[in-house]
Amino acid sequence: MDIKYWLDFCKQVGEKVFLDTRKIEKSEGTKIMGKGAGGDETLFIDAVIEKKVYDALEKTGKDFIFISEECSRKVVGKNPEVVIVLDPLDGSDNFYNGIPFYCLSISVASSEVLKSVQVAYVINLVTGDVYTAVRNEGAYKNGKKIVCKKNSKCVFAESTKSGASKLFKINENFSTRKLGCACLAICFVAEGMADACVITGGTRTIEAATYLITKEAGGIVTDLKGKKIEETKIGLDVNLDLMISSNKEIHSKILSLIKKVEPWVIWITGLPGSGKSATSRELLNLLEKNSIPVQYLQLDVIRKTLVPNPKYDEEERDYVYRSLMLTAKYLSDNGINVVLDATCHKREWRALARELIKNYYEVYLKCPLKVCMERETGRKSNLVKRELYMKASERLKSGKQFEGIGQVPGIDVEYEEPENPDLTIESDKTDSEKSAKIILEKMKSR
Repeated sequence: MDIKYWLDFCKQVGEKVFLDTRKIEKSEGTKIMGKGAGGDETLFIDAVIEKKVYDALEKTGKDFIFISEECSRKVVGKNPEVVIVLDPLDGSDNFYNGIPFYCLSISVASSEVLKSVQVAYVINLVTGDVYTAVRNEGAYKNGKKIVCKKNSKCVFAESTKSGASKLFKINENFSTRKLGCACLAICFVAEGMADACVITGGTRTIEAATYLITKEAGGIVTDLKGKKIEETKIGLDVNLDLMISSNKEIHSKILSLIKKVEPWVIWITGLPGSGKSATSRELLNLLEKNSIPVQYLQLDVIRKTLVPNPKYDEEERDYVYRSLMLTAKYLSDNGINVVLDATCHKREWRALARELIKNYYEVYLKCPLKVCMERETGRKSNLVKRELYMKASERLKSGKQFEGIGQVPGIDVEYEEPENPDLTIESDKTDSEKSAKIILEKMKSR
């Protein structure tokens, strides 16, 4: 491979793209042209940049493999001598929303694995700043050598919604920023503007240029388990969670924080009327505000699916609670946080849940039966029967039967208070909003 030839090619085509794209109006550039090979929407500007680079490659007269977010993979000629990897516009959402922070990245490799990348090129399409690297020759910004630095006290955290929970502990321990353009965020680490960049939720390996730039600047690049990624295939079908840092100390610290963030299951238990559903809703709102994805399992919805005509007897409850536990366990095992609220009045059921679920957290909303009964009287009839306690009490006294009212915990069957819950909240003295905040703070301190 002629390294100088391909580095010059990247510089020339990048400069042309920079100048030409500045002429494109936002209203035109943001037109959606369809979906690219990677599944994301293709903007007009994406298509324009890819065509400019591809046309320039064809004019070289050389055989090559072309990998890009829009067209996927093309083989040109019988004997490809290089693999050209293009991300035409990293930071498309920024461009679409008028945020001036996005870039073009090109890498030139000898094969379709990361360790074979020989030339890397990234240009900031707003400022014109250019980052380059050649294997074993260092990394440069606008022709000046750059190296990673220590103790900038800033960490970039780029994530999709599905990966946001992994940043939970990092956000507590560092001053984090999300820039919306992973390539430039990584380049900023390479030039010493930040200590690290964590990418969760998956980034495609077409952003291979930044891998080489960081390595040549003296940085460390691994996945979130600390494994090297050199042998990883380049392509749209390969997604990685990445940890990029300036030094071993910060790398190890962030990886240890990420490992602490395991999926959890919060089970909110208590008598009917103790505030379980209201507290769950408040907690879900707080988790969303903190960008922590979670699946809410609402017992009464699940029960109606499993048992269309519920009897609310012990046998049926045993079946429903076990189903609920297994659902929560399987979700958690697959990396999904879970919040569920269910009376679950027997200790043996809650003990089984703790045994089955790895990161189980039991919250007991302690509330006097009298208060719960008063609350239930005013409940709006929905999935749970209105005036549950009143009807159960009347049935106990007179023998009168009420349709859909089974054995009611606190009246017909004992609610066995948790002996060792992870958290107890006196919900007659604490409203649902405050209860949710208490739960979240306790989860943060675990």
